[in-house]
Amino acid sequence: MKKLFLGSLLALMLALVHPLGYLKAEYESSRVPSVETSVAKGFKSSKMSQEQSLIMGAMKRELDRSMAKLSLDDYPSPYFISYLIRDKREVSVTARYGAIFSFSDSKYRPSHIEVRVGTHELDNSDKPSSAWRLDHGFPVDNDAAVIENRLWILTDLLYKKALAEYMNKKGKRAFKADEKVKVNDFSFEDKQDFVGAKASLAFDKEHWFGVLRRVSEVFLKHPELVYSQIEFDATEDTKYLVNSEGTTVVEGNTYYAIEVWAGAWSEDGMPLAHSVRYSCRDAGELPSETKMKSDIDEMISELKLLRQTEEIKPCTVPAIFDPEMSSVLFHEAMGHRLEGDRQREDKEGHTFKNKVGEKVLPEFLTLIDNPTLPEYANTTLFGHYLYDDQGVPGQKTILVEDGVLKNYLMSRRPIENFDNSNGHGRVCAKSGIGASLSARMANLQVHSKNELSRTDLEQRLIDECKKRGLDCGLIFVGTLGGHTNTDTYNYQAFLGKPKLVYKLNVSDGTRELVRGVNIVGTPLNTLEKVIATGNDYAVYNGYCGAESGMVPVSGIAPSILLSEIEIQRIPDEKSRPPILLPPAFDR
Repeated sequence: MKKLFLGSLLALMLALVHPLGYLKAEYESSRVPSVETSVAKGFKSSKMSQEQSLIMGAMKRELDRSMAKLSLDDYPSPYFISYLIRDKREVSVTARYGAIFSFSDSKYRPSHIEVRVGTHELDNSDKPSSAWRLDHGFPVDNDAAVIENRLWILTDLLYKKALAEYMNKKGKRAFKADEKVKVNDFSFEDKQDFVGAKASLAFDKEHWFGVLRRVSEVFLKHPELVYSQIEFDATEDTKYLVNSEGTTVVEGNTYYAIEVWAGAWSEDGMPLAHSVRYSCRDAGELPSETKMKSDIDEMISELKLLRQTEEIKPCTVPAIFDPEMSSVLFHEAMGHRLEGDRQREDKEGHTFKNKVGEKVLPEFLTLIDNPTLPEYANTTLFGHYLYDDQGVPGQKTILVEDGVLKNYLMSRRPIENFDNSNGHGRVCAKSGIGASLSARMANLQVHSKNELSRTDLEQRLIDECKKRGLDCGLIFVGTLGGHTNTDTYNYQAFLGKPKLVYKLNVSDGTRELVRGVNIVGTPLNTLEKVIATGNDYAVYNGYCGAESGMVPVSGIAPSILLSEIEIQRIPDEKSRPPILLPPAFDR
C-alpha cells in the first residue's frame, strides 16, 4: 500500500506541473479577468506595454507572495527567489531541390526558476542544477491567472527540493575538512531596473518560400551531389526576469541564420560535406538571392574538387587556421576552461584554476569577452546582450592580457578571489524542461600584437616547415563545428572539424586541396604553439551547447599560425555511391 500511495502522490504532483493539469477550483478562483486588473493589482510601468505589464505583474505578485508566506514547519524559508520566463517565437523553413520540405512557426514560453534556502554564505546550491524533469513551460496566452498558477506549483516543488538539498549539504559538511578559503555560495549584486522593447522578428513567408525554392533548385544541376538542404531559422526571444532583491529586467533579442549544406561521396567512397552559413541580428543583413546563388556555386565547385583530392594521412605539421577556425580553437580550448563555475567542480580538469597572474598564452595575445558589444566590422553579434539571465549587467571582461590570466567568466556563483558576477550567467531551456544556469561565453575576442599580412603569414608557415625539414604545411579554412572535454573523466582535449584543408607546398608556395582529417589537441600544448596571427579579423556567429543549454555566441579572431598541430583521420565508413544517376539526368 505504501508503494501504491507514493506512486499515486507522484502522479498527482506531476499532473499539477503539467500545463493541462491544473486543479479547476484553484484555476477558477485565481483567474484575473483583464489586463487592466492585472496591472492595477501589482505591477505597472509607463515603459511597459500592456502585455509586458501583465506578465511582469503576475510574476511579481507570486514572487512577493512566496517570499512573504512560503515556509514549512520549522524549516527555513527561501532567502532568494528568481523568476525568468522567456517569450519565444521560432520560425524554421527547410528546402531541397526546389521544394519546401518543412515549415514551422511556433511560440512557447520556457522558464528558469530559482529558489534558494539558507544564506549567501551557505545555501542549497552545490553545483549548477535545476529540476531537470519538471516541465517549466508557461502558456503563450497572456493569462495572468495561469502564469501565477504555474509559478505557484513550480516554486512549491523547487522549495521542497531546495530544503532537501540544503539539509543534505549541511550533513555532508560534518564529514568534510574545513575549507582553507571559504567562498560564498551566492554573490551579492546590485538591484537592476531595465525595461526594453519586446523582440519582434521580421518574416515574410511568401518571400522566403520563393527564395528558398529558387536557391535550392540550383543543386538539381549537379548529379555528383547526393544531398543538399537550405535551412532558414529566425528566433525572437524576450526575457522577463524578476527576483526577490528587486531586480526587474525585460530584454528582447532576435537572431537570423541561413545554412546551406551539400554532400557527396569521393571517388573512393568517403562521405564529404560542405556548407555556407549566414547569421545576423537584423533581417536587413540577410543575403540577397543573387549572393546566395553565387556562394553556393563556389561551394559546389569546391565540393566537386574535393571528391577527386588526395586523402591526407595523420601527421603533426605547422599550420594556419583561418579566422573562423581560429575562433573555434579559442572557444573550445580556452573559453570553456575559463568559465567560473567549472573552477568549483571537483569533476572538472581545472586547467586554469588558481593561475591568475600566470602566463597562459603567448605574450602577444589578449582574450576578452564582451557581451555589451553589439557589432563588429558591420556584422551584428549573436553574443550581445545587456543583462544576463540572472539580471546582472553584461560586462566587458579581460580574461587574458598580454598572455597573462586576469579573470574568469563569472555567474553569481563566486570562486576564490572572485566574489561577484561579471554578467555571464546564462541559461537556455529551449524544450521547456528546466536546465542548469552557469557562466558562459558571449562575444569572445582575440587581440594580437604580432599581426602579419596574409602573404607574410604564409611565408612564415613555409619557413616553419623548412626548419623541420617538411615539404608542406596545412591551411584550414572554415569549420563544420568542434567540441571539447573539460572534466577529469575524459582526456583534456578538443576536436575541430574543418570545412576545407589545403596543403601549402614549400617548394613553390602552391596550394593543393586535401581531405579526410580533423584537428585534435590538448589546450595547454596547442595554445603555446601559436607564434603569429594575421590582420584579417572576422566574426563567427553560432550556438554553443553546454550544461546550461544552447546559447548564442560570437567569436572575433584573426588567422593564426601554429608551429605545430596534430591531425587525425575522420571517422568514416566508406560506402558505395548511388548506382543510378538522379532521374532528371537519366531520361
